[in-house]
Amino acid sequence: MENSWRSLPIFLEPTMSEKIEDLKELLLRQVHPRFIDENGIPATDRFRPSERDNGKMSVDRSSLVTPQESYARYTALGRESGGVFGLLVEEFAGESIDCFEDPITEAGKENPAHAIADYSPFDLKSQKLISKRLCQLARKRGPMYLKDAEEKMG
Repeated sequence: MENSWRSLPIFLEPTMSEKIEDLKELLLRQVHPRFIDENGIPATDRFRPSERDNGKMSVDRSSLVTPQESYARYTALGRESGGVFGLLVEEFAGESIDCFEDPITEAGKENPAHAIADYSPFDLKSQKLISKRLCQLARKRGPMYLKDAEEKMG
């Protein structure tokens, strides 16, 4: 049984990339059209991770991509988005949520601007309360890009 531990599978927690330190960077969040009302107001639950996201909400970094580019990349993958809303790293930090670079390198799904807001230290009830507060900030800022605005202009 010498060195039998070496044959055991090793399960490592995925590591996140570098923490985003620029508190003034705007992080871009896609919102499905069914969760944006007729006045362009997003639902509060769009500002927290879904249950399948392991407590990590996907965003894009505005330092690497514009809201329109973020929308185009997202919808080019066959996903639906009604618009892009933004929150500052500072606003996440005010809720004790760290944000990390998380570029996607998978062939055909590349997104060097991808990042995550890490809600994993919080239980679901806390995530919901945080989401409501962050949504208010995003609503106050207004949409960074709306699909309907493009359709009306085009």
